[in-house]
Amino acid sequence: MRQLLHFILSSFLFWYSSELVKAQTADLVPGYVILESGDTLKGQLRYRSRDGLKDKIYLKISETEKKYLPLMSLSSFKADSLLYRKIQLGKREVFAKILAGGPVHLAEEEYLRDYQGQSLPAFRLYFRKNESPEWEEVKTGGNKWRSQMAELLQSNPELAGSLENKELSPDDLGRIVRQYNARK
Repeated sequence: MRQLLHFILSSFLFWYSSELVKAQTADLVPGYVILESGDTLKGQLRYRSRDGLKDKIYLKISETEKKYLPLMSLSSFKADSLLYRKIQLGKREVFAKILAGGPVHLAEEEYLRDYQGQSLPAFRLYFRKNESPEWEEVKTGGNKWRSQMAELLQSNPELAGSLENKELSPDDLGRIVRQYNARK
C-alpha cells in the first residue's frame, strides 16, 4: 500500500512539474529582436502580459541561452507576424504595432487607461507619410478620422471615398492603408 501511495504521489509530482514547464513556455512565440546597436537576435519571445507589452522581453535563443531585454533598449521586434517598432511621438518614445508600411505608415500604440478605477487596455493610431519623419495621431472623436484619412489618401479617390461607408471603423484603417500602399 505504501509503495502504491508513493507511486501515485511521484506520478502526480512529475505530471504537475511538466505542466508548469508547459505553462511557462506556452506563450513563447517565434520571432526576433533588433537591438539599438543594430544587432539581431532570433529565438522565441514572451513580450505580452494581460496589461499589454511587458517592460522586458524574454528571449529564448536556445535551451542554454536566455535573455531578458529591456523593451526600450530595442529598436524593433517581430513576434509571429506582428512587427513592433519604437517610434518618436513628440518628446516621448513608444513601441507601436506597425499595421501598414509603405508610402503611408500606420501604427497602433497600446496603453493603459483608467476606467472607473480599473486599468484597461486602450489604443491610439498614428500615421506618417514616407517622406515625413513626424508621426501624427489619427483623430478619433466622432467621424474626424474619416475626413483626416480621406485627405491623406486623396490620390486614390476610390479608397478615400470608401471611408464614407458608415460600417467602417478605425479598426479597418490597417487594411485600407495597406490597399493604398499596394496601389502606389
